[in-house]
Order: sequence, then C-alpha cells, then structure tokens
Amino acid sequence: MVCEPAPNNPAGATNYCINASLQAYDAKLNPIGNNIRISLHTWDPQLNSMKAAGIGASEGFIGDYYGNITSGSTDLTTSVSTYDDGTNPSHFQQQVVASLTIP
Repeated sequence: MVCEPAPNNPAGATNYCINASLQAYDAKLNPIGNNIRISLHTWDPQLNSMKAAGIGASEGFIGDYYGNITSGSTDLTTSVSTYDDGTNPSHFQQQVVASLTIP
C-alpha cells in the first residue's frame, strides 16, 4: 500500500501510513523484547478521517479508540483502521481487535 502525501502534513512528510504496535514492560518498567506489530494491515489515517472541532479542514483526527487489557498471558488491544479488506471500500474508520501472547 502506498499512502498519498497528506495535505499540510508536518515537516513535509510524504508517507502518512501507520500501524499499531505493542511494547511490553516488566514491573520495573524495563522493556521486554522489542515492539510487536499488532495491526495486520498498514492504513492511511487521512482517508475519511474525522474533522474534530478546532482542527483545520485539512487536518484529520484518528480518534482515541485505543484500548488494552490483559488476561493471564493474553493481551487484547483495540485500535482504528481505514484498511479495505474487501468490506470497507469507502475506507471508513473501523475498530480492529488484536490478540497476542504476552512475551
């Protein structure tokens, strides 16, 4: 997937594609391993992004639809995506849930 340059993007960024990742830490806040990618697909936050009050017409808002909960050795996360898996041809923002084993 190639993301188009976003209008009025900061620092002249030419690629606004994003993924979600998780970094595990121990009780003393030492990192455990490396970042783990939890999004299956790269997506473009500028596609059909919400235009929240106070944000300019060309600046999008991804939203704060992120969550994380653990149960035993399983971590469940939620994030947002505009990826079209064949069921989202308009690239609407949709909630994505990922499940992974805690390292």
